Amino acid sequence: MLYTLATVLPLTVCLFWTVLLLLDHPGRDKARKVFTGFGALSTVLYTCHLVYFSGQGSWPFECLYSLCTLSVYPLYNYYVRCLIHKRNRTDRFAPWLIPGSIICIWGLITGATGGNMVPVQEVTMLCIPVITLVSSINAAVGLRRFRKGALNYYADTKGKTLDPIFTMIVLLLVMAVSSSTAALVGRESFLGSDMLILPSSLCSVLLYLIFYVGYKTEIPTEAILMPETDEQPEPESPIAADQQKQLMERIESQMQQEQLFRTKGLLISDVAEAVGSNRTYVSNCINQLSGVTFSDYINRKRVEYVLELMDGSGKLSLTEMADRAGFSDRSAFYRSFKKATGLSPSDFLQKKGI
Repeated sequence: MLYTLATVLPLTVCLFWTVLLLLDHPGRDKARKVFTGFGALSTVLYTCHLVYFSGQGSWPFECLYSLCTLSVYPLYNYYVRCLIHKRNRTDRFAPWLIPGSIICIWGLITGATGGNMVPVQEVTMLCIPVITLVSSINAAVGLRRFRKGALNYYADTKGKTLDPIFTMIVLLLVMAVSSSTAALVGRESFLGSDMLILPSSLCSVLLYLIFYVGYKTEIPTEAILMPETDEQPEPESPIAADQQKQLMERIESQMQQEQLFRTKGLLISDVAEAVGSNRTYVSNCINQLSGVTFSDYINRKRVEYVLELMDGSGKLSLTEMADRAGFSDRSAFYRSFKKATGLSPSDFLQKKGI
């Protein structure tokens, strides 16, 4: 009974989430379509596992296993790329399919001619860690650039930096390591053994988390455009240090006199329009002269405003202060306040005796 559960558990998880994704209208955006494809490919992969551990394995399933296992991680990488770019050509994903396709074709020819499938399996096992690592690094680099762009575009970044996807990449790497370890031990050593429940349970939990986060992840309502791929960059030429200083003075003027930082949902483009510049110049100016991202710069101004309210009025609640300062929610306020002062708002008030 335990062995049977171990053989079907990962497949059940993949099938459940794939059906759920299909029912959730994947056509609404390309990233969701690709993620649904990831679910379908994972379902086929673990169907091959089920067939093998049920003792019904054959060379066609081994070939299909090689194709799926060498394509599933690159497909997740492609899903990440679709999340962080408004346009992402399919031909950028196609080369990732070459290793799995070559090995699959080699296996089909070998199996059809009655050859030894062991070399095919060994090459597959050697390719898995390489492809997994390279595709994961590629996805992580893209996410890092996206996060940097988010911090320099939005003042309020909650739900816009795709941080949970970083965690999912780590989980995919853990799953790849565990799968490779089991492969080194030898899949045949788990045949008919209840010990299969250990790697199967770990894999199933990781798969569930990966699908759950992907299902809950939404593309930010105003996607951050990557100049390299999504739009023509704004006309840009280096500006002199004195011009940059003047631009920073105009930005500071907007913050102090107009209190622009109190605008909820403030974007870098809003500041650029207010000072008569473009967002590239404004972003670079804030980064270089203040030493922080646009998001940190604005939230620091908001915290300073809250501190003024604390000194000037004891009648306002923390929630009212945060709202007046322009914070979009309580968690963003608490996080920014502690980052700026080293204390939570309540601890700060207690220390001041307010």
